[in-house]
Amino acid sequence: MTPLPTATDCRNKTKVVEKGCQLCPRRCSARRRAGERGICGADDSLRVARAALHFWEEPPISGWGADAADGGACGSGAAAQGGARDGAMARGGGARDGGARDGGAVAQGGACGSGAAAQGGARDGGAVARDVAATRSGDNARAGSGAVFFCNCPLHCVYCQNQAISSGLAGAAISVRRLADIFCELQAQGAQNINLVTPTQYLPQIRRALTRARRAGLHLPIVYNTSGYERPELIATLAGCVDIFLTDFRYATAELATRYSQAPDYPQVALAALQVMRQVAGDYRLDSAGILKSGIIVRFLLLPGHLEEARQALATVFSLLKNEVCYSLMNQFTPLPELERHPELNRSVSDDEYDALIDFALELGITNSFMQEGATASESYIPPFDLTGVLVGL
Repeated sequence: MTPLPTATDCRNKTKVVEKGCQLCPRRCSARRRAGERGICGADDSLRVARAALHFWEEPPISGWGADAADGGACGSGAAAQGGARDGAMARGGGARDGGARDGGAVAQGGACGSGAAAQGGARDGGAVARDVAATRSGDNARAGSGAVFFCNCPLHCVYCQNQAISSGLAGAAISVRRLADIFCELQAQGAQNINLVTPTQYLPQIRRALTRARRAGLHLPIVYNTSGYERPELIATLAGCVDIFLTDFRYATAELATRYSQAPDYPQVALAALQVMRQVAGDYRLDSAGILKSGIIVRFLLLPGHLEEARQALATVFSLLKNEVCYSLMNQFTPLPELERHPELNRSVSDDEYDALIDFALELGITNSFMQEGATASESYIPPFDLTGVLVGL
């Protein structure tokens, strides 16, 4: 395992932009300080497209409100150990970039539950889910995650549903001071956490903003919301800075990673980064209201026609981390017009494909997990990247 870094290591690693950018595994060496753009699309400016309370991540991130509970089922490992098919899989979950980011599955797809509900074996018990949500106390019921959507992306998946920001077409340049103010404003709005969505290309600026915000009273957990394509050395520098990783594990094979993201090294890089995330974030820990305070949620987006790839990805991570992390199985792949060159992706995931993935997860022995239910594949779940919360007065 990679040893965690010293403070000097952290400073040196985040200065890589000055000498040619090495922040992501692409290591493109773009001289961003001189105005060059990296493979991610970023130059020396800090660009953000949206900063607002977000209710569509997994409930331990966004909160356990009535919207999350409407129409779903609940579960954890207790029922699974008793043999109930869906006891182990908590309905709902969030959404992520690449056909999966921030889609709104919780609002539409149902709720997630606790061990008590799971012991009841409810698969489609909306009433049970609502009861679970009702037990979540006070302000934590539906406060939302303080999501900051950063522009550009190192991975550039062909199926990305957030093309407007991953390609840099949306968003505005802001200062480090303004970013620090945004963090504090989200806290004042009642956010459960600060959720950094696709942050790696701006890590040096984010570090400075977090330092400034903490001096001003920021005390919320920090969520690093990532595609999983990260340099382990850089992840190690986040010790003491990041509390929670909300990460994808998109590919198990170089073939698919090359075809859809031009990143043949994705499987080994993402797995190595995940090992370091486990060191940095520590144990999966919820507070009394079911809100995540530390740990990892790993997301698996099922691509149409690629069930075996998803099974292999799930098995790879489970063999390494068992139930020390939470697994989020997502069926919300959204076919968009940009996929004309990839006709095999020109459909949604079928119920049979998704059910087969859930069955495989249960067979592996996964007991700490979320699943989605309902009409989760829809462009209507893409949040508006309209500069909400980014500029003063918006």
